[in-house]
Parts: sequence; structure tokens; C-alpha cells
Amino acid sequence: PGQVVVRERPVAPVYVRPIAPSAGYVWIDGGWIRNGRNGYVYKQGYWVAPRPQYRNRPYSQGYWKQTRRGYVWVPGRW
Repeated sequence: PGQVVVRERPVAPVYVRPIAPSAGYVWIDGGWIRNGRNGYVYKQGYWVAPRPQYRNRPYSQGYWKQTRRGYVWVPGRW
């Protein structure tokens, strides 16, 4: 699927981060997922146990990238 371009970056809702379920877990900030062809909806952050193959690589959080036409969401990744 192609990218969805928006004119203004949406504002993430404010919520309290829950306590980690166990030592060593990594917090994945909330991010945006496509909502049909014209927009995004917010997905709340969550704790995850690091995958063994990624243990020595930090997680890169998602971010809004500005383009000539507007903004597109770049998802986070290991």
C-alpha cells in the first residue's frame, strides 16, 4: 500500500504509560496506522519483550516526515 499524506500532523492523545510487566521489557511508543485511504488512527503504546535477534539493536520510534505535499507517518522498527 502507498503512503497517506496529511496536511497537518495529528496530535497524539495523552495517556499514562503503564508499569513494565517485567525487567528488560521495551516500551514502544504509540503510533499511527492507516485508516482507509485518507487518514490515520492512533494506536496506543505498549510494552514488549525484546526479540533475541534484536537484543543489541535499539528500537527506532516512528515519526512524522514532512514532504512537499504534507506529512507521512514512518513506522517504528528494530
